[in-house]
Amino acid sequence: MSKLTTRLAVTTGVAALLLLGGRPATAHATTWHAGVPSALRGTWQRTAYAGTGKNRFSFKTGIYLTRRHFTAFGLGDPFVLNHLKYHKVRHNVYAVKGVEYLYSHKVNHIQLVKTGHRLKYKITLPKAYRSGYSPAYPKH
Repeated sequence: MSKLTTRLAVTTGVAALLLLGGRPATAHATTWHAGVPSALRGTWQRTAYAGTGKNRFSFKTGIYLTRRHFTAFGLGDPFVLNHLKYHKVRHNVYAVKGVEYLYSHKVNHIQLVKTGHRLKYKITLPKAYRSGYSPAYPKH
């Protein structure tokens, strides 16, 4: 009788372990949400300077974010993304992807970092366009 009791106890224990505690942890897949978080929307710009001496001039450079568009503007051509989707990477850091509108018409990824009342970004994909973070832009 003791062999039967031992086998039954072991079988019950193994079954309980497999059913309750033997599950692998589920992966936290990132969900891409449409648009851009409302905390990041708006115009973020600063004044920059180019040239020297009498040829020195100022211009506005910055980021313009709406629910569906990201535009980085400055002295040259703007960098424009449409059809935006985002997910939160960590506190005040967001990954955003969208279709580059002016030239390549391909999907680009950027990372937006909000620190206080300033916002900066960097292009993370495609690899050819990777860069460091932009200057921090205050909100206007």
